[in-house]
Parts: sequence; structure tokens; C-alpha cells
Amino acid sequence: MSDYDTIPLREPLRFEFTGYTLWIELEQFEIKDQTNDRSTQLIKSDLDHIIQVASQKQSAHPIPTPHMTLFYGMEHFQNEGEVLSMFNGEFKRFLEENKFKWPSSLKPKAVLSDISFDGVNGEVMDMAWSEMSFVTSDEHEKMLDTIYRIFYRKTRNPNDRWVPHLSLAYDNPENTTLSFEHAASLVSRFPTLLKDRQVKAISLWSTYGKMADWKCLDRIHLNVEPHLEAVCLSIQAEPQIASKASFSIVDKNGRATLDASPMSTIPLREPLRFE
Repeated sequence: MSDYDTIPLREPLRFEFTGYTLWIELEQFEIKDQTNDRSTQLIKSDLDHIIQVASQKQSAHPIPTPHMTLFYGMEHFQNEGEVLSMFNGEFKRFLEENKFKWPSSLKPKAVLSDISFDGVNGEVMDMAWSEMSFVTSDEHEKMLDTIYRIFYRKTRNPNDRWVPHLSLAYDNPENTTLSFEHAASLVSRFPTLLKDRQVKAISLWSTYGKMADWKCLDRIHLNVEPHLEAVCLSIQAEPQIASKASFSIVDKNGRATLDASPMSTIPLREPLRFE
């Protein structure tokens, strides 16, 4: 079955979200993806393509756009006009002072699939998801401290470290089709998921209601260095991730199961002996 075959979709995500939310949007890479019928297509934006494939293969509804959440559910703004005034006023001036640049690229560290229930173990949503987890840094935390002060008018709790992640697919938590195997297979098929990424934009969203109700209110583009490259990818019959150092594959309990980094050096096998 091709990724693009029409199959019955699962029930849309039932959880009702709230507030206004700040997202960062990551740079995307040009790739070539080989479909099941052996035809190869050039993909201009890998993450747009990956989240569509991730959802279609599990009959889930796709995420509106690839993103990382900075701050979710800001309910203290009275209306869209008020939050837009802050976004395009003080916040935009802050970005201008920083030459419209995010401090540094974001580095992936793990692939994860998990479920949560609102009110259980501190969780605030009922959902299942698959994600790429990324590493934060002191300079990223400093950036978030300032953004928090702008939008919340108070100091961010120093214990509230950012947990940067790129969600690949969402589902309802009961009997979800998302799994660690599904997430790992995406990394195998799309190795660009292992690449560091610059932040290309920050967007403001209304996340009141269900996922289908979300809407982008505005977007500020940042300055990034261009990348001109293409990676030839192909569908694997079984998930295969090279066992290398520095990149962790973890299960839902946080246990490392595999390491995979395309940049690591591993011992070569004996050269072909045939004369």
C-alpha cells in the first residue's frame, strides 16, 4: 500500500486545547523520496512531507504544520487583537534587536512515542504522539526567559526548562496506532530528521478548540543560512537504524534502546577479499 492511498481515517483528536500559543518553525531540507511504486519525487520541504507520511501511515489526522512549541495556552490575553499587538510590537522589536536570529541551531537527541492523560502525572492533555526530541542550551533558555517576560509580564520560573520537540503525529490515547516502532521507522526512512536545524520563523497561533480549529494569526520570519543539498531516501521494508554513537533512540519510559548518528565513525569490516 502506498502512503498516498486513501484509507479510513481514525477519529480526530478529541482533546480541547486552549489559549494562544507561540511556535518556532524550523528550516527544512530538500530531499528525494522513493515511493512504493519505485518512482522518485523531489521534495522541497522535508518536514512538511514527513508529517503527512507519519499521519497517513497510521490513518491519523496530520498536524497543521511542523513546529516546536515555545509557550502554549496563553489565556491572559482578552482577544486576538491584544495578543497580536504584543506579537507585532514589543516582541518584534526584541527580535529586531537580535537581528531576527535565533541564538543557534537546534540539535536532535532522541525519538519518542508516548501517551498522556490530562491530570495524570502532571500532564495537561489527553493524547498520544510521536516526536523528535531536541537539546536545549543556556542561550536558548535565556531567549525563552526574555520572550516569557514579554508575553507574561513576569519572570519565568528558573526550574521550568524548555523541552524542545518536533511532533510528528498526534492521536487519541486509547488504542492508538502510534508506537515507538512507527517513530523509529520514520528516522530510518528520513535521515534528515537527525540533522541540526535553524529556526526560520516564529508564529502565533490561536489554539482554542480542537486541532482542526487551530489558526495561524501571524508569523515573523528569521534570518537563516541557506542549505543547498538533496538526500536520496528510500522506503525500508523493516526499520533499520545503524548502531552508532551520540543519538539516542528511547522508549516511552525514557530507556535508551539504540544509538544512531550518521556522523559517527565506526570500525570498517574486512575489505572484500576476492581477487
